[in-house]
Amino acid sequence: MKNILVVFCALFMLCAFMAEASNNFKCQLCEAAVTYVKQEVDKSGVEQNIENDLLNLCGDLGSSVEQDCQTFIKNYFPELWSLFISNLNANEICGDLDLCTKSSSK
Repeated sequence: MKNILVVFCALFMLCAFMAEASNNFKCQLCEAAVTYVKQEVDKSGVEQNIENDLLNLCGDLGSSVEQDCQTFIKNYFPELWSLFISNLNANEICGDLDLCTKSSSK
């Protein structure tokens, strides 16, 4: 589970902090992360444990991004969790975060 959370945090950090990345790249990263994490949420179903793990794992990314990572998790996790439990698909979630354009085809 720890490796999954590191991947999740790292992917969202990339989306949030790589200003030079194309919108399509950010969208693809977001959708991949959301799909992967949704599978894990369905297995574990423990909201607070996931948030705490993500906050703790920010330290594994290095001191240069730890605070940004923790701020990101604190700011976005409640919204992400709400979107997860409302059964939206990855395109809708990433669209709500303005990382993708919503489409009816997904």
